[in-house]
Amino acid sequence: MAWSYGTDGIRFKRKGTQQIFFSFLPMYSKKYPEVWRKENLVKKSLVLFLLLAWVMVAVSCSKSSNKPIPKPVAKIEDSSVIIPVEVVSYSWGAKDGYGAPWEVMDNKDAVPVPKKSSIAISFDKTPEKVQFRQTLNKQEFKNLDIQSNEIIAPDKEGVYVYSFLVKWPEGSVDYAIKVQVQ
Repeated sequence: MAWSYGTDGIRFKRKGTQQIFFSFLPMYSKKYPEVWRKENLVKKSLVLFLLLAWVMVAVSCSKSSNKPIPKPVAKIEDSSVIIPVEVVSYSWGAKDGYGAPWEVMDNKDAVPVPKKSSIAISFDKTPEKVQFRQTLNKQEFKNLDIQSNEIIAPDKEGVYVYSFLVKWPEGSVDYAIKVQVQ
């Protein structure tokens, strides 16, 4: 198959067959009237549409991550007590899951912790950003100014739910823990 190209398109010619012309810009090509035929425009439009659809799918799938959602560890400092960490909501690669800390932790058992104890949150991979909140009820929360990934339990007895939104390059995950201060 022989082919040649110019500023207006590409010409293909197989030995013993008719020449085939593919125009880069059919609307501007008055040199080749066969480009203006309806069948050629429909075929070229369909090919262009399928190519664009394939590119869009490829781009949208490039964000997906096969990496599992990281599982942090919450532990009372100077103790062997580990507090279970629950995933509340996430946007990880092409996967999403939504929930609210109060509802997710509602039927979970609170772990007893001493007043003013330090709860250290550790990650196997360093996150880009961590934002801590104390969930007061189903609709209210209080932002906590924590820089060292340590939550200090209050000196007032009661059940407390803490959530922390963690961001990585692959996405973000909102976790929660439930403690009972004694």
